[in-house]
Amino acid sequence: IVYNTTIKVEHQVHDEWLRWMKQVYIPAFMQTGKFIDQRMCRLLGVDETDGMTYSLQLTIPDKTSFNKFQEEDAYRLQKIQIEKYQTQVLSFSTVMEKVWPLSNLAITSGYKGLPVSKVPFLAYFRFVK
Repeated sequence: IVYNTTIKVEHQVHDEWLRWMKQVYIPAFMQTGKFIDQRMCRLLGVDETDGMTYSLQLTIPDKTSFNKFQEEDAYRLQKIQIEKYQTQVLSFSTVMEKVWPLSNLAITSGYKGLPVSKVPFLAYFRFVK
């Protein structure tokens, strides 16, 4: 299960927010003991007039662990960011299930006429209700 949070950060708080994410917020998620991996990506090709957009992707082993996270930790952790940054940082979360792990996939031909070396990274997820 991937718990994905898309986050839009205003330019004026960006650098401080990024440090806070690395030093405080992401570690707080990992300290719940429910997540097994984390990754933060910056979205490219999006309008950055009002700020930069990131995707925080936290991997949780199964639905039972996710439900426990929702019951015990989600509200408290979301509230921390909202109280600290108010409307300077806006976010929404989605829950996804990995259905095709690329690590087990051998790409032997191109995609849409592109040679394999030029195929962009592809990830396949199914949204979990």
